[in-house]
Amino acid sequence: MRLPRFAAAPILLFSLAGMASADFTQADLEKMVTELDKVIPENPAFKYPIKCSIVEKDDVNAYATVKHEGTDLRSTMVVYSGLVKLVNGDTRLIRAVVAHELTHLSRGHMKD
Repeated sequence: MRLPRFAAAPILLFSLAGMASADFTQADLEKMVTELDKVIPENPAFKYPIKCSIVEKDDVNAYATVKHEGTDLRSTMVVYSGLVKLVNGDTRLIRAVVAHELTHLSRGHMKD
């Protein structure tokens, strides 16, 4: 089946845009967490700033937790590379997942 000319252009642009955004780095994640941290309330029980990382793992997942850092509980958030690959580095989708995880920290939904 042949697509009309006007239909093929958006498909091509969407494909190219996805390819261009596939490289989502640790620095991108840190910047995103810093930006979101300004609008999501901090939980006073946890130490900030939030420690975040991208872990090389094929799982399509992210999580937030707290870890002992001396006598404090450090707020921590992890994004798996499988999630980044699945969404082809789309920062809007990654931001939605990261905001969701940071909200878990804000609301104290996890236990160490």
